[in-house]
Parts: sequence; structure tokens; C-alpha cells
Amino acid sequence: ASQGDAALTARVLDIAYGQGGEKNANPGSANLKRLIARENVVMTRGQDRIVSAVADFDVAANRGVLYGGVVVTSGADRKVMAARAAIDSSKDTILLTGQKVVVVQADNSLEGTRLFYDQRNGIMHLTSPGTKTTAAGRVRARFASQRQRTAKQTVQAVSQTSGAFGQSFNTDPNAPVEVVATSLSVNDQKREAVFKGGVEAMQGGFGIKTEVL
Repeated sequence: ASQGDAALTARVLDIAYGQGGEKNANPGSANLKRLIARENVVMTRGQDRIVSAVADFDVAANRGVLYGGVVVTSGADRKVMAARAAIDSSKDTILLTGQKVVVVQADNSLEGTRLFYDQRNGIMHLTSPGTKTTAAGRVRARFASQRQRTAKQTVQAVSQTSGAFGQSFNTDPNAPVEVVATSLSVNDQKREAVFKGGVEAMQGGFGIKTEVL
């Protein structure tokens, strides 16, 4: 199935239609209400690719839910892994959840259990909230040492993984920077990333603790 520059493939595709005759409906999609894709689901759009076990789309609301080994890739080295993804195309947002949500960009990584990304406004929130049976967890970030890449490569990698640290400690500058916190908020437009809540940052044998970084 395809629409515009987006394509969907799967071994099984169920299509639900509504009654015809709706006024002001879009041509060619007036009766299409719901798509359910199962088994080896692959969605592509430009350089973006999403793989999952099941994808359920509410066509009228322009929303979809994907679950079962969700893997989102963009470009050659950007990847996000989660158990479930809720997509709202009308708002350009995606919510990824699971026991472990991992974002990887080159040698940099982020980890939590809930990642919300507002593509339209360039805003991301990474948290690890608790449930009825489990306590709240922590988010983790790991950034490659600036000594291992040029300044331009570092800025690009940090920005694209929706994380930033900005400085290297004087001790063991070749070691990666690791950060643990309650939450991470990123604003791409301001090029700003803020860790909050019992923040612990470490590079080699040197570390700092603060509430906000």
C-alpha cells in the first residue's frame, strides 16, 4: 500500500471500509476507515523506515499504533528501538514506549522507557515513569569523547540523537561521557538539552552530581 511518498508492506493487510456518500471526503479515500497490517510490517518514507510486528491505522484520525519489536531507522546510523509506537501524523508526533526505549546515533546512545518526540516543534522528552507494579526508573545517556571526532561531527551527532553535553572533563578525555538522570528534555530549535533529577555525569574517573544539567 502507498500514499504519496509513504509505502507500507506486510504479509497480511486488513482493510476496513465505511459507508459511502460522506460529504467533503478526500477523493480516493472517502470510504477507507482502518488499516491493520500484520507480520513483517515495513513502513518507508524518504530516508525513514519503521519495522514492527503489527501496525493499526485509524485513517480518518490520521493516527496509528505499531507494536512488537518496533525499530525506527533514519539515514545510515540513526536508530530507535521500542515495544510500541503511537504516531499522530496530523500533529507530527510519535510516542515510543517499552521496558527499554533505546536511541542510537553513531557512538552515542540514549535509554529510557518513554520517549515523546514533537517533530513539528523539534521537542523531545525522555523519561522512565513508574507503573502500578514498578517504580520509576532513570534515563541514561552515553556520548563519545570529543577527542575521537571533529568538532563538527560531535555537534551533529549530539544534535541528531537529541542529546548534548557540550564539555569534556579534564580527566581521561578519551573516555565516553555517561549521564544518568530522571528526565531529559531537548529543544532542537534552541539547540538545548536539559537533564533533570538527581543528575550524575561521569567521564573516566571524574564525576559530578547536580539536580539540573
